[in-house]
Parts: sequence; structure tokens; C-alpha cells
Amino acid sequence: MELDWRRVSFREVVSYHIGGGWGKDVPDDKHTEIAWVIRGTDIPATEVGDVSGVPHRYHKASNLRPRRLQANDIVLEISGGSRDQPVGRALLVSERRLGSLVGDTMCASFCKLVRFDAQQVCPRFVLDHLRLIYENRQIMEFQTQSTGISNFDFEDFLDRHEVYLPPLEVQRKIAAVLGAHDELIENNLRRIEILEEMAQAVYREWFVNFRYPGHEADDLVDSPLGPIPEGWDVARLGDRIELVYGKALRKNDRRVGAVPVFGSSGVIGWHDTALAQGPGIIVGRKGNVGAVHWSSGAFYPIDTTFYVRTDMPLQYVLRNLRDQSFINSDAAVPGLNRSQALANLLLVPSPTMLERFEATQELMTELRANLARQNGNLRATRDLLLPKLLSGEIDVSGLDIDTSWLVA
Repeated sequence: MELDWRRVSFREVVSYHIGGGWGKDVPDDKHTEIAWVIRGTDIPATEVGDVSGVPHRYHKASNLRPRRLQANDIVLEISGGSRDQPVGRALLVSERRLGSLVGDTMCASFCKLVRFDAQQVCPRFVLDHLRLIYENRQIMEFQTQSTGISNFDFEDFLDRHEVYLPPLEVQRKIAAVLGAHDELIENNLRRIEILEEMAQAVYREWFVNFRYPGHEADDLVDSPLGPIPEGWDVARLGDRIELVYGKALRKNDRRVGAVPVFGSSGVIGWHDTALAQGPGIIVGRKGNVGAVHWSSGAFYPIDTTFYVRTDMPLQYVLRNLRDQSFINSDAAVPGLNRSQALANLLLVPSPTMLERFEATQELMTELRANLARQNGNLRATRDLLLPKLLSGEIDVSGLDIDTSWLVA
């Protein structure tokens, strides 16, 4: 049976669009209105519920008014890409996203607010289409270069790029299937975050405040790090850990799989082959210098990172590295200077205390690992379904799928 789908240009389904703004970090007599500003760099974290990095800025009322985000708007990145990261990432603005950013919200000047004709399209379906053409690099057709930065020719995209549209109810069913995967991934990430906060609290209580079980009977002695419990030691990081260079893996060389690909900002994609066996620790070398990430399973750290080899308990090393200050004082060496980093001091608790700490972490580590594995499988399934659903290869028109939550 022939599918009742039609091809339309993006311009036919976009009802409103406008570039973002930036405003000022302090108010003045013109910039009196305060609003959150979502940047392209905020999209990866914001789409999984983390809005902690979104800045608060002051704006002219006349600039904010037409740019105020509403539920079902899409924020589209139009500038700031690079060779390995095309511009064009997209974020659907949901009621929950707006609720987590209390007050007015707009997008930054390197992005566009895009609003759609609700009589023709389900915005969540359009988001999935934008994700697909970003992942399969079709979006590169609309990239332009300016002083080394990739930009997105939005007007050309509106006129020339077509979206394959099924009937509105079928769009909603497709969006509901893919959205269910995203919802599960986001919920798992929240659980991982809570478990991580609990684990970090135990670390700080034991190894920063020295209030570990039995601490009352131990004396403190002087060390290069200040007073520490007797029987503990201080070493150079380089005496106990090795920072190993990651390996380049361009986006178009990655294959669908459940292996997380780590850059300096964290997970930046997925692949079917690992470079390092997990669990493991990844440290940002360029970009987010010194950022420390954890992989519960096998992983692929790219060349903007180091990964850690050590004979010490990994959970202790992970949390100690997150407390370290990695400052590069050598301007001739961009990014994280490995020699300087390895010269940092490392608190080495007694073997008994390290074993006890690792035992307290075992259950939380396993729970986080299970959730991370679930998310890897969910992402792989979603990414396999995405092109099949959006092309009509998998027909959901006859399925009974609840789409009520997608109706504005």
C-alpha cells in the first residue's frame, strides 16, 4: 500500500523564526529584563535535563519579547561548528525544560528560534528529522565557513531542504516511539546523577574532612598536603597513575553501537568498537581541560582526552582527580600539560581504608553501570529505528500508541 506521505520544504511548515540574542551580564537602564539564554554548547546537556550551565543575562525588553521561547519551539544552532562537529544541533523546548528554567528563556545569538505550523507538523517529529540529517551528515550541505568557524545557511535550508511528512497523527506516533527512548534515557541519567552525588559525598567525608569510620582513634600528622591521618601517604600523581592519549575518531567514521565515545566534554557519540576496556576514567586534554569523566564499560576516548591506567581503586582515583586543579602554566603547550598534571600531589590512604571505601562504592557503582548499559542499548535501538521510522520503512500508522502528551 502506498504511504500517504508528502515532501515539503521546511519553509512551508515553519510559521516563525528569529535569531537569538546575548544581552549583558549586568543590568543597565536599557537592559532591564532578565532571561536564561540557551547556547548551542548548552544543547547536549539541556536535552538530557541538565540546565545548570545555562547562563542568566539581562536584555532590552524589545529584544526579549519576540524571542521568548514557548513550548514546542526548536532551538537550532546556526554558528560555531568545527571540522569534526558540524553546526546544526537542535533542541526541542518542552514544558518541562521551561519549568526547570524558572522565568523567561531565549536562545543565544548563534542560534535561531524556530516555530512550526501545528496544523501540519508535530515539532517532536521535526526534531527527530533534524537529528537524523545531523547524524548522517546531510546537514553538511548547508554549512558555510567564516574565519575558521562553521555556520549554517538557514535561509537556503528553508528553501531547499525537504522533509518527508506522513499524516499528523502518524508523525505523533513516530515521535512517541522515539520520545519514549529519550524519556527512559533522561530518567536513567537523573538516577546516575543522584548516585554520583551520594558517592562523591562519601568521598569528601572520608578523604577531605577525614571523618571516616574510626577516625576518632587516629592522629593527624604533617604532610605536603597539610595534616593527614597517620599511616597515610602523599605521592605524585605520576607515581601512581598514567595518562594515556586517546585516539582520533571522526564523526563520519563512527558506526552505530553501544560504546560511548568520549571527548573532553563527556560522551559525544557512540561507536561499535572500543579503544579501552572499562570501567575507566577519562580526562579532558583539549577543550574542557581537566574535566574528569567515568565510563562503566568499554569506551572510546578521542584525541582531545587522556584515559587513566592505575593499580589504585578506580573509584578513589576518579574522585581525587575531580578534586585536583589542572592549570597549564606553559603557553607553548595547548590544553592539559601532562607533565604538569602528573606532578600534582595525590593523597594515598592506607590500603585498608581504600578497600573499605571501594566496598562502600560497590553497590552504587554497579547500579550506575547497569543504568549506563541500559542507556547505551536504548540509544543504539533509537538510532537504528530513527531512519526506518522517518522513511516509512517501519509503518506505525496502524499501531495503538498514546500520543496525547505530544498535543500542545
